[in-house]
Amino acid sequence: MATVIEVQAETGGTLVDIMAMLEKTLRERRAIRKKAIAASGEVRLTSYVLLALPFLVVLLLEIQSPAYFNGLLADPRGYGVLALAGGLWCLGLFSIRFITARVLK
Repeated sequence: MATVIEVQAETGGTLVDIMAMLEKTLRERRAIRKKAIAASGEVRLTSYVLLALPFLVVLLLEIQSPAYFNGLLADPRGYGVLALAGGLWCLGLFSIRFITARVLK
């Protein structure tokens, strides 16, 4: 607002026209931000489904065949594999949040 008044004072333009242009710009920015939020909603929902998928698969495998993961948990290297999978899952979560935060910025 202060910049608009300063420009108006320097150029001698009509304040009403400058304020109308500022209002139009602000409304356009707000509309673009709302569109970005709506578009990122679909991406966020898809990412949550993809992040929940490994847990659902493990749950279904545990229900269908309880002994399926016994070999993984019996070997000490299995815990390393689980730690790696958990780390990669967290990396995916943080990257999705980072990307959607940058879009909405």
